[in-house]
Amino acid sequence: MDMDRIEQINRENYMNNSDYENHQRLEALVSTALDLGEQLLQCGGEVARVEDTIRRLCHAYGADSVDVFTITSSIIVTAHFQSGDSVTQTRRISGLKFNLSALEALNDLSRRACSQRVEPEDIGMELAQIGKMPKYDFLQTCGIWALVASSFSIFFGGNLLDAIAAGVIAILLCMGQAVLTRLEINSYFATVLCSVAGGLLSNLVFAEFPVNPAMINIGVIMLLIPGIALTNSIRDIFSGDTMSGILRCCEALVLSVAIAWGFAVTASPSSEAMTILPTVQLLAAIFGSLGFSLLFNVRGSRLIWCCLGGGVAWAVVLVCEMMGLSEMMGFFVASMALTVYGEIMARLKHCPVTIFVATATIPLIPGGSLYNTMRLAMDEEWSAFSITGLHTAIYAILISAGILVVMTVVHGADMVRRKYHD
Repeated sequence: MDMDRIEQINRENYMNNSDYENHQRLEALVSTALDLGEQLLQCGGEVARVEDTIRRLCHAYGADSVDVFTITSSIIVTAHFQSGDSVTQTRRISGLKFNLSALEALNDLSRRACSQRVEPEDIGMELAQIGKMPKYDFLQTCGIWALVASSFSIFFGGNLLDAIAAGVIAILLCMGQAVLTRLEINSYFATVLCSVAGGLLSNLVFAEFPVNPAMINIGVIMLLIPGIALTNSIRDIFSGDTMSGILRCCEALVLSVAIAWGFAVTASPSSEAMTILPTVQLLAAIFGSLGFSLLFNVRGSRLIWCCLGGGVAWAVVLVCEMMGLSEMMGFFVASMALTVYGEIMARLKHCPVTIFVATATIPLIPGGSLYNTMRLAMDEEWSAFSITGLHTAIYAILISAGILVVMTVVHGADMVRRKYHD
């Protein structure tokens, strides 16, 4: 009997065996865990959370050991079960976008699935429902973009006219991005096109009204720059997820530089930024955080606590400034303070800390510094360019380091508490 025939008989015997049905069940379990991890990553979950969720879910369904490797574009899982079976699956990830309401729902589902052994079919049905959670409609999104751009235009030193212009331009860019999305234009290219259009529109306003184009651009640029992704990538590197962190950091840096260049290359000469009263700056930080909370699809009472987190972060920066500390030290202390705030709120509200930390970090994101860096490059002021660029990188590192310090201490305290209770 030839080898092909022998292999065919063996396959038929295996498929008729109950072991085959058991292996199919294990394949379905791992696939369900991947589905959950995929949605977590797409909604803004950090790499460590995604890997821990997949690992816990597989363990809950009988896996002896689970190996998970996650980067921004892929998840690979190998689960070894008590029956001796091993299952390896991989998933290509695309379309990352913050949706913190979905993230909270996914986190709750993963906890229930691990504690109650929810059937994979039921998990799949709940995942489908989470994917259909309501989002803000187009008109609401336009209003949110205007709120963010106007708030940060004032926050970085613009006047009321700058804020109004930034809001109007943001609405136009929101409309343009919607059109580009319908045309299925590459999302990165569409974002760069919007940045160039934003710079051109600020030129048109500057030609007709006494405005500061730089303050308009900085307000609008906060909508486009992936500041959260950049900060999270540095956190991933510090946390040991080096590969994922480097890939995400490179992606965020390239996109950020392209966006800042798009605004800077079309910008008109600008006047000096206004001196903003601390109270006005604090209110702008709160409203800016509110706008991003809405962009990230936060809903209900969570909105209040998320925007207050942004206020807490900037209030700490202002206090540090009053105490004579450097701005960089103020950002480091503020990032620790906002993380403490996020940890407290996460425990009070029984939801992931990411929901509060992601939105509270917004006022600290160095969007204005990045814009100024590229503006200096356009003016060929290379000495100032290198200094400003270095400061921008240091700000991002300090923010990430402050968040990581607090999270490491909290995680260590939780480990000690569990060990003591056990």
